Amino acid sequence: MKIGCWLGCLLCIGQCSSSFADCVNTRGSNKLDATLLWQDISTLASDDMQGRKTASQGAERARLYISSRYQQIGLQAFPAFAESPEPAYVRSFTVKSGWSEVTGSNVLGWLAGRKFNDRYIVVTAHYDHLGKSARGIFNGADDNASGVAAMLGIAQYMAQYGSQYSIIFVATDAEEKGLFGAKGFLARPPVPLGSIILNLNLDMLAEGGRRGRLYVTVSRGQMAWEEIIEGIIASGNACLVKGHRSNSRGRIKHNSINWRKSSDHAVFASKNIPYLFVGVADHPRYHRENDTTGRINPVFFTYAAQTALTLLLKLDALVTIIKPHPAL
Repeated sequence: MKIGCWLGCLLCIGQCSSSFADCVNTRGSNKLDATLLWQDISTLASDDMQGRKTASQGAERARLYISSRYQQIGLQAFPAFAESPEPAYVRSFTVKSGWSEVTGSNVLGWLAGRKFNDRYIVVTAHYDHLGKSARGIFNGADDNASGVAAMLGIAQYMAQYGSQYSIIFVATDAEEKGLFGAKGFLARPPVPLGSIILNLNLDMLAEGGRRGRLYVTVSRGQMAWEEIIEGIIASGNACLVKGHRSNSRGRIKHNSINWRKSSDHAVFASKNIPYLFVGVADHPRYHRENDTTGRINPVFFTYAAQTALTLLLKLDALVTIIKPHPAL
């Protein structure tokens, strides 16, 4: 799709041909800077990032970029651990995995809430990916440059307009290795663990397929959250689907994904912290070298990021966050 066309679509979806044009209506809902969203996803998914594999030079470049964006947005940094010489937003971790250890570096920034400043919503999006292969670079545009770019856009909006609750933004590392960035974050949280009231996890927001579907999975027992989602669906402005994702047609069944345990939100759930998980279904470019920005429809991606922001705004407006159900 030509750049001029998709920019126009962000103002009026009807000006461009799209298989999901009847599902996505962006008119009146453009709270995010679409140009900046595309800049962020394009930078993070560029060849220069070398696939953002944990402990690689590409991962370090991604951290530097995310840190620079945090600084531009005006996010606060948590005080560093006493023994840490790292830059303000970076928190390294080491997590045991069997007989070995996994190390990596998360990127953290936060905004103070206006009303409940000692209670925290944690927004997560993993920035790591698979690195390189003999056939090329795993650019990871959808997985998960898209989630990080959406998180940065949301952070910029919340920094400008404020929130009731304090919000921590975490670009996690080593998710692809086994959710280790989230494990490291919760093993040494920058705030008391009991003060974290929910997790909004963004993972793969850019490839909606021919039907243009975006899914949101909610931890069990959150009836107020269910009503919020149903209200968004009833608005008729989106192909938002509540519940489990299904794999793309033609994918082998034994490769199906348990979406409740497949990304960082599962670690929060293990600590009885409720979550919303937003993302698209599995698709043929999942964990392939052709997961590039050239495959992404910017209109759908902007819609998905906007929908994630809408969910956060509605959750932030709740006076009482419902207690988590002990099960996933």
